[in-house]
Amino acid sequence: MARQRMTLKHSNSHRSERTKRRIGQSRVNPRPMPCRIHLRALTPEGSLLGVAQTNDRFMVALFDKQERPLAAPMVFTGGCARQDARAYASKLLGRKVASF
Repeated sequence: MARQRMTLKHSNSHRSERTKRRIGQSRVNPRPMPCRIHLRALTPEGSLLGVAQTNDRFMVALFDKQERPLAAPMVFTGGCARQDARAYASKLLGRKVASF
């Protein structure tokens, strides 16, 4: 029996397709995780600050006393999303936010 060589040249080959899939990026679960609220705190001006996370996205938003949004939330994504959201929340609160 002749020995087969495995190449990535022919992308329509089932064998190369499996190899590409294994070598490439891992599969990500497409279902979003439930939203998790990390922080609820009052700002010095009297508005409410909220920090929430969904998958790898962190959202920082300001709300009034009746918990209606004052503006669109700031969305942070990527590798430094947690640190960026923490720094922005610290800036809005006027004090250091330790962790979330």
